[in-house]
Amino acid sequence: MLEAIKKQLVGGEGHDMHIAIVREAYAAGMSRDEIIRLFEGQDNFDERITARHVDSLLADIYSPWRCETLHDRCSSLVDCDNCPFRRIVAESTQEAAAVR
Repeated sequence: MLEAIKKQLVGGEGHDMHIAIVREAYAAGMSRDEIIRLFEGQDNFDERITARHVDSLLADIYSPWRCETLHDRCSSLVDCDNCPFRRIVAESTQEAAAVR
């Protein structure tokens, strides 16, 4: 997602990635204003409109999307092969298998 925010998020996948970023950032403990600032690099950034969308997403408690959902909705914007989370899960799984 960190790489995706550097791209121009347009179209359906871009919209879905905006949602995923807000969910993930909020779950990571970022404030509303910090989340809004994440989108400043977007060509179509408008602070008022972005704030309204962020507020709408924060009004309901949403958890971050699962990897499968990200891949389903935003596959061209995520790099699952180089995902640090996926690497951690794989290492944990290998360690658990070695213990058995």
